[in-house]
Amino acid sequence: MKLPSLKNRKPVVYIFFGLYLFAAAFFLAESAMPGNLSSSQSTGVGNIIAWFVNLFENTTPAVKVQPNVLNLKSDSTYLNLADPTLEKPCIALGTTTQLVFNVAHDTKLSKGEYLDPSFVVLRDDSSTEDEYTINTDASSKVVRIISTGNVKDDCKILVRAGEKTTYSYSFSIVYNPEPIEYSVTHNDESVNDKVFNLKQGEALPFEVTMIDSTGHNRDHHYLRRVYDPQLISYSSTDPNVAQMDHFGVLHAKTTGTATLQYGKYSFKVNVSSEEAPLPESRTISLSTPVAGQIVSIYDYEPQYTNSGVDVYASWSEEFENDSILWYIPNSLAAKAVVDPDNPFHCKVKGYRINSPFTLHAISNADNAVRATLEFEMGSVYHTSLDLRYKYSGSGEGTPLGETLTVHKGTVLTLFNYVDPTINISNNDIIVTSESDALEITGSGTEHVSIGFKKTGNATITIRSKKVETLSKTLSLNIEPEQNINADDDEFKGSVRKIIGHATWFSIMAVFGGLFFYFYFADDKKILLGGLFSLAGGLIVASVSELIQHFVPQRFGSFLDIGIDMGGYLLGAILTIGVIYLVRYIIKKKKAKKDSSPDSSPDSSPKE
Repeated sequence: MKLPSLKNRKPVVYIFFGLYLFAAAFFLAESAMPGNLSSSQSTGVGNIIAWFVNLFENTTPAVKVQPNVLNLKSDSTYLNLADPTLEKPCIALGTTTQLVFNVAHDTKLSKGEYLDPSFVVLRDDSSTEDEYTINTDASSKVVRIISTGNVKDDCKILVRAGEKTTYSYSFSIVYNPEPIEYSVTHNDESVNDKVFNLKQGEALPFEVTMIDSTGHNRDHHYLRRVYDPQLISYSSTDPNVAQMDHFGVLHAKTTGTATLQYGKYSFKVNVSSEEAPLPESRTISLSTPVAGQIVSIYDYEPQYTNSGVDVYASWSEEFENDSILWYIPNSLAAKAVVDPDNPFHCKVKGYRINSPFTLHAISNADNAVRATLEFEMGSVYHTSLDLRYKYSGSGEGTPLGETLTVHKGTVLTLFNYVDPTINISNNDIIVTSESDALEITGSGTEHVSIGFKKTGNATITIRSKKVETLSKTLSLNIEPEQNINADDDEFKGSVRKIIGHATWFSIMAVFGGLFFYFYFADDKKILLGGLFSLAGGLIVASVSELIQHFVPQRFGSFLDIGIDMGGYLLGAILTIGVIYLVRYIIKKKKAKKDSSPDSSPDSSPKE
């Protein structure tokens, strides 16, 4: 079938062709927008819809409903991933396990009803914060268990939602085991089955890289916190020729040949009679560009990229065998992150426990030659409040002003926002109020929930738990409950799907259907034009979801393609239906005109 040309067509063809391309380009451009900008657009549309619907609202008393659904959605216990045969979750020393819970009511809440916002985690064992700490985000129902002290069996916490619903979670805290999956390299090459030719006294550091069960490398923020490379065992056919130390450094001793087994890797070492220089009278010195050595706890968290103290090592004299190892015996207190471009520079970061510690710079050639630096732990507290609120889920929230309008039957969460790159030791806030129109839960934690029971005005005071001089007063205007809560995640999702996908594709289908109708200019090819239009819609929908796979905070899905095409099909059917209706009306009018007496050949007056 030869398609007609676009040249020398009626203006209406070009108009609808342009509108069709614009609709497709606009949607593809929207797909390339980061998730936060896309959400802002749908939030604005949702607010308009909610405002219109809520004009017709009725007021009813707010009723607190107890949740009867509480289950564990996800559990990031690392050792369970490595060893599925474990009877219960095992948390390695110095690691963090994140638990995410689902709290709900098994029936949809009616207007004016709101779910009890209380969400607390209690210890049900003899443990203290010296063994593990618990951080709770009541708004997103996330619990973080941070092991900070000794190993401990039979740990147990109770997660309580509302007044009655409880979930019991048991776990153990264990020593970091020998790595299960790892690679051993030197100069980025595997050591397995290699032959190393060394001088007497020469030291050869190996690099141990952790690998997860799927074979993908993980950085030191993940598996290095769980498995201890120093536990990898070794054997030598002749220890007098070559040995390994517990840091993973190969030491050439005397002339000869030996085969070493380092963990699961085997290699051969030939030691010549030539001698490599040892440190002997040389010394290592350490320096920092700042006065004093104070680090903050949790500096090691990935988001605190600029935290920690820089330390530089230097030898009193240069020599060939000068490599060093950075080492902190108390691994729960701090970590030494080595500069990949300069092995004589590291950044010391606080880790899990508040304790003084010592940094060692050790000669790989002779472990007895070393320099040390003493460190203290300090606490960094916020100097100002950046109070924000959110209704559910995670995110940065909305900045809090002097006043806030809320609605009866809703629950919001207050918190003090801190830039993720700034390490704040304690971000708990205390929220108080004398009003009986609201219910406060979780005061004294990072995330405080407030439920609104009555209409009217109320005042709350918010202050920092650690810096009591930082406080703020907030005036609340509690309005009647809404038919639609514009801040409800389910409503926002519906707006994104219906307005952002189905409706826009329906509009694009109208432009596409009219373009192809006028393009073919043949009444017998209406359905063919509809098929071409549907094909174009499917291409745009598929490409838009593919684009979202590469955009921050976005992801594509086949469900969205289905919603897009559902809207497009609806628009195409309506367009074809209107075209047939218009043609039918025109045909009827023409038939009526042709059949009227005035239009018959014999109706002209006779002379």
